[in-house]
Amino acid sequence: MGAPTAKLETVVIISPYKVLSLFFTILSLLCLVIVIPSTFWFHADRLIRYGLWQECVVESIQSINNLDINAFIFALLSCILLLICLLTDNWLTSNDVKQGLWRNCTLASSIPTLAYSIRSRENINDNDFYICVPLNILWVQLCGSFIVVAFSCTVIGIILIVIGLRHKRRQERKMKLYGAAGFVAFVGILCILTALILFPVMFIMELHERGKDTWYFGWSYGVAWGSFFFLTSAAILLMCDRKREELFYKESLYINNDEEDILDNQDVKIKTLNR
Repeated sequence: MGAPTAKLETVVIISPYKVLSLFFTILSLLCLVIVIPSTFWFHADRLIRYGLWQECVVESIQSINNLDINAFIFALLSCILLLICLLTDNWLTSNDVKQGLWRNCTLASSIPTLAYSIRSRENINDNDFYICVPLNILWVQLCGSFIVVAFSCTVIGIILIVIGLRHKRRQERKMKLYGAAGFVAFVGILCILTALILFPVMFIMELHERGKDTWYFGWSYGVAWGSFFFLTSAAILLMCDRKREELFYKESLYINNDEEDILDNQDVKIKTLNR
């Protein structure tokens, strides 16, 4: 009768917390995708808007062909919330103004000379587009830089989480990958929170210089808060589950005999136990 041989099989069980962490990190990235190009950080009335990158003025009539920046947002929807946050101009809005992290945009109909020239053309509505120029305000550009750093950290965190989920050999290395993902997520959280606090504080300090009495926080600013929430959730899930083992081992016993030998062996074991 042949000797029994043991075969060791490895069963990999992925923790659901890691999958949820990856999901929240991707949602956070989508928020930043919306906010970065937006000029809807602040707006006054409907004629002017401010973003993080551009400031809209009457003299910038030549910028008309570059106004359809929101089309770029839909092309990057798969690149998620953080990139959206960076690319939109709706951090601040007013009746005729919207501002993002990089641009300041003014509604074309609020510029008398430009509105007259537009109305003289057929099939053109001066309420359909904004005139946008780069925003050269230091603190706004600083907020945009923080959002860009947060976006980079989110991308790195997603890559580390995916590598950790696909790694099947060394448990210690998996935990290091998750720990690194949690660290870069924490850095991204600090950057987003700094930008979200700095932006309204500095704007209020300069409110008397804006020339508008009524301003509102735009949807891009809200998307940035959404990215903060999702990225924070991802970091918490990584920290709560960082010590959990994901590798489990199952040992199966195979006997190299025919069925009669196996049955005889089982009968012997039963008789031995009965005794």
